[in-house]
Amino acid sequence: MSPNNVMLTMEQANEQLHSILAPSHLLSDKECRKVIARYTAATARKFQCWLGATLIASSSELGRSVTEANLRSEIQENHCHMLQRFAASAGAEPDSTDHRSVARAVETIDTLVSDLSGVQCIALMALLEADIFIYPYLASLATKVGSSDLEYTEVHLAEDPHHAAQFKEALLEEIKIDNSEVEQKIDSVVRVVTDLYQTIFHTPAN
Repeated sequence: MSPNNVMLTMEQANEQLHSILAPSHLLSDKECRKVIARYTAATARKFQCWLGATLIASSSELGRSVTEANLRSEIQENHCHMLQRFAASAGAEPDSTDHRSVARAVETIDTLVSDLSGVQCIALMALLEADIFIYPYLASLATKVGSSDLEYTEVHLAEDPHHAAQFKEALLEEIKIDNSEVEQKIDSVVRVVTDLYQTIFHTPAN
């Protein structure tokens, strides 16, 4: 799989993920809160775990350095608490129903990263970091229900384009070391992330 085809696949996947989001103006306040709650339940305490697995799995020096820098930022800036505070401000703290609703999709990603494939893990991070369209969307949902704490969305909207570019570069370096079944590995990542987003962002409107 050529570098151009790898990047094209990632871009197409990103467009596909964007299409999952229902227009925020069509959602009720309850639906807005449920989307935020499911997003928080799925990612608040998991994203750093997936980064940690990527750090272990990466074979390339660039992959390790990019992942370590991102993990350090997540921990030092306490992004987990930042997201939890964002959800609380919107009246969208996840309950047991929200956690159960995302559990299968989250477990699927846990299973994928447990293979400790550098290509898969870095592709996962590249795709998740490239989803910058999510942050204005989440901010619009939170604003609609009266929240004013948008630090989480503002920080990630500012930082993630750079992170995504770094992970895409790292992915190409990782493929130079392990070029076996690259297309299948990336397709697997696209499938699990699509499943996660469909689980989080599904609403009666879409």
